[in-house]
Amino acid sequence: MTITGTNFPWKLETSEVQIIFNDSHSTNCLPQESTSNTLICLTSAFDVSVDAGQTVKMNVSINSLNVTNELSFSTMTTTKAGLELSPKSANPTLKTKINITLEPDFPYSLDKYDFSVNATNLTNPSYYR
Repeated sequence: MTITGTNFPWKLETSEVQIIFNDSHSTNCLPQESTSNTLICLTSAFDVSVDAGQTVKMNVSINSLNVTNELSFSTMTTTKAGLELSPKSANPTLKTKINITLEPDFPYSLDKYDFSVNATNLTNPSYYR
């Protein structure tokens, strides 16, 4: 998820950033990248108790200070998923075309410009590309 605004920390390594949604399970959004105007975080999966179409707000804390905001979003009314990434692995130093296969009944037309992908190591979420 990309959050736009002002005065975000330039270096996540030297800042403590916490983003938590206000759903019943306090779903986390793990910060990945930050500039003064954007903050990108990787959202954990929402629990099934979050209804389709439900609006959730988020609480943002930077260096233990709560950031006053009116950020919210509504979940989609239907849940669709990516089925496969191909190839399953790639050399990080070589450019490799990656195909993302979606469910056949995915309701939107997409092209490559609709995607932004962060690859995150599941055993070490602070390692991403």
